[in-house]
Amino acid sequence: MTGGASDALATWDGNNRGDAGPDKPPNFCRLWKGVTCDAAFQITGLNLTQLNIQFPAGAALPLPRVSDILQPPAAFLLSLDAASLKLAGTLPSSFAAFYNLQHLNLRDNRGLTGSLPSLWSALTALQTLDVSSTGISRTLPSSWASLQELRAFRTENCSGLSGPLLLEWGILRSLEELVVTNSNLSGALPAWTDAGAVRAAADAALTAAQQAAGAEVNQAAAADVSPATVQQRRTPAARDRGGHAGPRATAAATSRAVSALSAALAAAPAGTRFMPLRVINLSGNKLSGQLVPGWSLFEQLQVLVLANNSLTGSLPESFARLTTLAVLDVSSNAFSSTLPASWVSLRKLQQLDLSNNALVSPVPEAWSYLYVGSGSQLRCLALFGNAGLSTAELAALKGALEQRATGKLTVVVSGGGPKCASLQQP
Repeated sequence: MTGGASDALATWDGNNRGDAGPDKPPNFCRLWKGVTCDAAFQITGLNLTQLNIQFPAGAALPLPRVSDILQPPAAFLLSLDAASLKLAGTLPSSFAAFYNLQHLNLRDNRGLTGSLPSLWSALTALQTLDVSSTGISRTLPSSWASLQELRAFRTENCSGLSGPLLLEWGILRSLEELVVTNSNLSGALPAWTDAGAVRAAADAALTAAQQAAGAEVNQAAAADVSPATVQQRRTPAARDRGGHAGPRATAAATSRAVSALSAALAAAPAGTRFMPLRVINLSGNKLSGQLVPGWSLFEQLQVLVLANNSLTGSLPESFARLTTLAVLDVSSNAFSSTLPASWVSLRKLQQLDLSNNALVSPVPEAWSYLYVGSGSQLRCLALFGNAGLSTAELAALKGALEQRATGKLTVVVSGGGPKCASLQQP
């Protein structure tokens, strides 16, 4: 490996099938740890973290160089795991050539920098993407509304990431898990359940993508190779060195992204096809404004964590519709309403943290029934740090709930008392 003690990839020829025969896979399918092949002996999976790469002190592995090396199996690769590999450099646009890629894990590579490439909108088969604990920066790409198969997007602990959550991402029909924590996202929470607003934003993204595609086609024509030809060839000649996609490869990738986004808009019903979100974790950002009552339509939502932001206003009564919710954490914001009486219907709730806000009394009498009988699942309720809540009312609520729960529920109403364990996803 370039920069390390192993030269396995640097000397690898994907066309060298060793002593393989019709019924015998090539050496890299049989002997290489971390390599997965299909029945036709094409490489479909690479787990580079299993190669046990050893680096000299201070050395790093340039990700654009890895992209260049891995071009031979690009058309067949479904999974690439390069977590904790001391990768460095910008995220290469040339990854758009991995057009069948479904899973990409680049987490825990602090040397990775720069923006999330807009051209990755061509990775229309992508299902999971993890760039957590990297040095990426700038904003989320609007063109990624084309990633209709994306199920999980994770960017934990990426302080350089900024800008808003995008309204046009509301058209992502498969997204189940959205985790963007300890970053610098700002602005209001998007109205992803507003069909008209989402479609308008997606239409605008499509128009921008079409304009970009036109510019790329012109550059491809200047290179005397059409995007259609590039789609067939997919050779290293279609790209520049250093992991940067050349004009012909860029035109082909942009064309795929435009087609995917256009098809998604054409297939969408008159109303919004709500994302099947199960997990939303946006803690530790700079988000402002109010909670979106329409998010109560995410009927599969199990985890909603919005702690440590600058959110204001009321806790919506409509969130009582989130009957699958197990974790709700909106602590350390500036919510200033009363506690919603209707939330007593959240029977699957295990952890509820409303601490360190500006919530006010009266405490609804119904809240003494947040825990009722053996079917109750609530294990932690945190209400401390709300100066507007009556101390006497909180003490009465704590006593009623903990007596009924007989040791199965912890209610924290005072900052000086014992704390609940850190809220975790179930």
